Amino acid sequence: MILHSLRLQNFRRFRRAEIEFPENVIGLLGRNGAGKSTLLEAMAWALYGSRAARTDKLQIRSQFAGERESCEVELTFKLGGEKYRVRRSLAGKNAAVEAALYHGDSLEPAAARDSGVNQAIEKLLGLDHRAFEASIFAKQKELAALSDLQDEQRRKIVSRLINLEAVDRARQHVLSDANEKRKFLEGALAAQVDIPTLEQQLAQQQKNLQSAQALLRQQEERARESAVRLEAARKKSDEESGRRDRYNRWQADLALIHSRQQELARQQQQIEKDQQAIISEQPRLEALQPQREEFARLSREREALLLQQQKSIQLEEKKKFAENLLAQISARQAEAKEWQQQLGDLQKLSEHEAAVEKRHQQTQADLLKWRAEEKRLSNELESIKTRGTDFKSKLEDVQKLGAQSPCPVCTRPLAEHFPNVVKHFDEALIKLRHEYVQTNEARKQAETALRQAEAADEAVRQEQKNLGAQRERLTQLQNNLLRRQNEIDDLQKRLQEVQNEIHGLGPATFEAARLSEVNVALREVDAQVQELTKLETHAGRLPEISRRLAETQKQILESKQNEAALQAQLQALQFNEQTYLAIKREHEEANANYLRSQQELGEAKGRVHVAEAEVRNLEQSLGKARELQTAIARARREVTVLDSLQEHLKIFRAELGGRLRPLIADRASELLRMITAGRYSLLELDESYNIFLYDRRERYGIARFSGGEQDVANLCLRVAISQVIAQRSGKPPLQFIVLDEIFGSQDEERKMMVLATLQQLSNYFRQIFLITHIESIKENLPVVLQVEMVGEASEVKVM
Repeated sequence: MILHSLRLQNFRRFRRAEIEFPENVIGLLGRNGAGKSTLLEAMAWALYGSRAARTDKLQIRSQFAGERESCEVELTFKLGGEKYRVRRSLAGKNAAVEAALYHGDSLEPAAARDSGVNQAIEKLLGLDHRAFEASIFAKQKELAALSDLQDEQRRKIVSRLINLEAVDRARQHVLSDANEKRKFLEGALAAQVDIPTLEQQLAQQQKNLQSAQALLRQQEERARESAVRLEAARKKSDEESGRRDRYNRWQADLALIHSRQQELARQQQQIEKDQQAIISEQPRLEALQPQREEFARLSREREALLLQQQKSIQLEEKKKFAENLLAQISARQAEAKEWQQQLGDLQKLSEHEAAVEKRHQQTQADLLKWRAEEKRLSNELESIKTRGTDFKSKLEDVQKLGAQSPCPVCTRPLAEHFPNVVKHFDEALIKLRHEYVQTNEARKQAETALRQAEAADEAVRQEQKNLGAQRERLTQLQNNLLRRQNEIDDLQKRLQEVQNEIHGLGPATFEAARLSEVNVALREVDAQVQELTKLETHAGRLPEISRRLAETQKQILESKQNEAALQAQLQALQFNEQTYLAIKREHEEANANYLRSQQELGEAKGRVHVAEAEVRNLEQSLGKARELQTAIARARREVTVLDSLQEHLKIFRAELGGRLRPLIADRASELLRMITAGRYSLLELDESYNIFLYDRRERYGIARFSGGEQDVANLCLRVAISQVIAQRSGKPPLQFIVLDEIFGSQDEERKMMVLATLQQLSNYFRQIFLITHIESIKENLPVVLQVEMVGEASEVKVM
């Protein structure tokens, strides 16, 4: 197997990388943590998936990659002269694994999906992940273990490398199975029961079951007989109960007929009484007949009088309404006249407003003038203060330094001019003080004038405000006058309408005394009319009463006929209460006997069920006891087989180790002889894999030789182990090896010796990957891949 190229995208620290591998010694150089080992992890992950990753798959994708960006590794290699390309990726938020293996230049994958590619790679290489790593990866701690560790620790490391651990694990599984079987035997023997005792108990329970079944058959026969007797008694009782029900029903019907006959007789008596009363009212009805016409005449006269009364009332109300309208018109006309006189002052108000506006303009001009003057004088005062402060400061500086002080103008020393300069400053300060007093007085006068102008302006503004209120009041008065005139017009229009209505009604005459007389007469006649109506109603009921009387007499006759028919049926039934009670007692006794037989039958069935359950339980217990006896015998045989198997595995491991150790020693001797140019031609291993070298036909332990020679011997042994593992796979040899930090803390001489050894190993391995952080050996390597951190990502450069 030869690696051709590797392509990475968002794999751990690598954002993107594409590397081609020549057939040579290839150095992977870079500081610790730069990502050298990550490249080798990427190769193994592409081949074997998650089993080759050192973390969970969610941590494989680069941290700087987004959720929608995929993580992908593609490895191209040759095996047995054939080209292969394997690609594996993580996609999506949940990092779904996608994988494919391509053979040659085909675009169709030879294997797909994660599990399918894993199986295809193992079949193709003949190595699982553990064997693959043991074959191609050699680490510094493994090389040191071959000579520095204790015997037991060294044996464990070599056993892991040559996969003898698989035999140990198989033997451990066998021992575990044997112990489980022994524990089962202990529990089974403790739970074992006596089978003959169970068989005796089963035979006894089967006899008890037969007795219970015989008793059950007897009870079933008794129950059938009692059921027959109960059915006969039930039929007889049902027949007699039917006769009794008919007797009671007919007696109840007869009682209802008697009650109905009494009610019909009472109705007949009442109807005859009502009929006689109506006949006796006929003379009075005829006497009251003329009063209905009199009632109609009085009603018509009363309606006419009421209309006259209503007309008189309306005429009086309209006259009063007209008088009220005249009063409202007069009041509003007087108010309007007064408002008209007040509006005469509106012209004078306009002239006054013009004069006030002219005064306001003058006060505004005065305000602007005095504000500007006050501001100018204030600025002048500030200027005087500033100049005074400046002169005073210069004077103090001159007085402080004396005659040698520099001139404020030409900067030369004052010397004899010192008194004149001081006098000049004093005079200037006096002049400024006088100017300040005059200016300040002028400013105060300007402030006074400004306050006066502001007061005058405020007075004018207040007068304008008062005039505005007067104008607003006069405007409101003008609006009110217009609205009042409209009201007067409306009232006059309404007055004319009312006067027209009064004229239309004309004169009204109403006789109140006659209306009172008509009301009294109408009440008297109304009472007589109501009595007449009542008598006419009674007379109208006479045909209905005659009909009801005939119907009642017919119902009385039918009731008597029904009574006679029921009496005949009761006579024919011949029901006797004593006979009924005797038959009922017979039925109750038969039912009690039946219930007692059913209870005894249930008890018999219960005894049969209990006996059957006991038989089933004993049969199950006996079956389980026999099964347990069989299982105990089978477990004893299996324990014997497992004990024998673990002994055979123990012997097999010893023989396998004994066969592989000479093979490894031969391969290591061959490598050592080639590397040392024949100086050392024989390497031996004892059972603990201690290394012995022959020097001039004498056998010596590895500790006798120099550190560089020990490194060479350890490296040859580790490479020999890889070759033996690859040879056992039965597939084409893996013609590359990875040496990870094998230099440790060696001095320069030992490093050079190891590098020379690597050049010799290139005859056996077409590619040797050397991972190291030691920069000093860079010049001694034919191919160098430099791994560096650029920001947060790793990059690979070909040096």
